[in-house]
Amino acid sequence: MVSSEVNAFTFFPAPDSEEDDREKSVVSRFSYKVPRSTHQKNSMADLTPKVDEDGDLEVVRPNNTGEEKNLYITHSTLTSLELVGQQVWRGALFLADYLLYLGQQIKDEIVLELGAGVGLTSIAAAMVTKKVYATDVDRGEILKMIKSNVEENKEHINGEVIVNELDFFTKEWKESLKQILPEVTTIIAADLVYHNTLTDAFVDTLKDLMTSGKDKQAFIALERRCVFTLEDMETVAPCYDYFRKSLDALVDSTIEGWNMELIEIKENFPQYFCYEKVRELVILKITSRKC
Repeated sequence: MVSSEVNAFTFFPAPDSEEDDREKSVVSRFSYKVPRSTHQKNSMADLTPKVDEDGDLEVVRPNNTGEEKNLYITHSTLTSLELVGQQVWRGALFLADYLLYLGQQIKDEIVLELGAGVGLTSIAAAMVTKKVYATDVDRGEILKMIKSNVEENKEHINGEVIVNELDFFTKEWKESLKQILPEVTTIIAADLVYHNTLTDAFVDTLKDLMTSGKDKQAFIALERRCVFTLEDMETVAPCYDYFRKSLDALVDSTIEGWNMELIEIKENFPQYFCYEKVRELVILKITSRKC
């Protein structure tokens, strides 16, 4: 059994939890703060970075006078490894911060989240974009949790959130999913690094999505989880290293009709959600363009 490192304010067991599972399925408050000018609905565009008269970046940062808002998220506190998507992990909050920071830059994007988990990052994306498809494998309570959390937090959402199944391990996607893929322009994913078999399936799925339909961008957030091994006699992050090498190989591969690039996001963007923002958190951006 595993549990995430995120400390949220837990309120009560989820009302539809089974009696023997009530200690694991809970509703927690995830607080976020934005400048006063962004408090009103449809005003998240004010988070867009601005420049002064000399052309220097003026980073918009949350301030102490800004109103605090809360998302109420149903999630699990303890799961088996195959159901870790029912928990909340730091990468989801880190990616949510970055999406709010982008603001108006992505307001017209159609977003697809892979491995949406309980839907927190999809909800954040829908604060600043017009449509989000939140997808995950139909296992356990994941899809049900996403739908419940979207409904619970609809007052924060400016766009539309649609929940659908997408399993990295199958190419036989549902027709309802196939129909939406041509309109997707941005893909997001967080915290999908915990074993190499999943990495292989994720990268294979990402390749199919990035090299079909429109030009796309993908934002992938993850945390380097380091361990000390006797084999290496040093602290290493084997799952992250494998994931990064797999993405590098994807970008470097020759895919007829497409050019792909990968960069690591270096901006010191604001933190809007309340969590421990550790230095091991990383956001990678991949772009694909028809050539």
